Amino acid sequence: MPVWGEAAWIGRLYPKGSKGTETLREYARHFDTVEINSTFYAVPPRATFARWRDAVPEHFRFCPKLPQSISRSVAGALDTRELEAFVSGALELGDRLGQCFVQLPPAASPACLGELDALLSAIPRALRIAVELRHEGFFRERRLRPEIVDFLARHRAAAVITDTAGFRELAHASLSSTRALVRFASSDDPAIDDRRLRDWAARIATWFASGLRELDVTLHAKDPLAQLTMARSLSTHMNEALASRGLPLSVPVLETIDERQRALF
Repeated sequence: MPVWGEAAWIGRLYPKGSKGTETLREYARHFDTVEINSTFYAVPPRATFARWRDAVPEHFRFCPKLPQSISRSVAGALDTRELEAFVSGALELGDRLGQCFVQLPPAASPACLGELDALLSAIPRALRIAVELRHEGFFRERRLRPEIVDFLARHRAAAVITDTAGFRELAHASLSSTRALVRFASSDDPAIDDRRLRDWAARIATWFASGLRELDVTLHAKDPLAQLTMARSLSTHMNEALASRGLPLSVPVLETIDERQRALF
């Protein structure tokens, strides 16, 4: 998910009265990863990163987005003035730091690879980077061009795969690393989303069978309750797909407060 402090989840996923850092602790009881969008707009103090780190268990991972002042500058004159603060804060997360990702603007075309090369070279190897490429020039037949996959692989960067209903050009399913970051955005039709998630579960199981080692999936929807439905659907489909491949992996299935209470009777 891209947020943990969702008010609509209080009383449904979180206990009534949850607030502040309590919502992060509750979120981490149900999910293993969160996408931090707030760092795209402003880099918080290191103390904030430390507070987030201390609120979650060891297995939990944060995926912070690089500041827009950096990522958007790839399309013009590269500006890395906020990079040091971002790196310092991200490293404060310690072993709770997941993949950090760069969301390039649609105007950043292959002509900007020089700027992207400079940016990726400036990021310490301690950060595991994933890059979201959005310009049509990076793709061929709905896959990343081979030379772009090689470019990312040289930088040990994963490719962000974004699947947005009605705009699926970025759902390229190309891997440049043994890591992947999938961002899934809902449609207005739950049945269609369920089929899309089932397809992703099958694809992800194939990746793990082929050697994928690390995967982060974030779910995006205008309706926060739809996010919970999608999370349950994806975890169910994932377990079915992993079992069909004979893989010794499983995903906890999300349960709301009402579902946990019904299970008691």
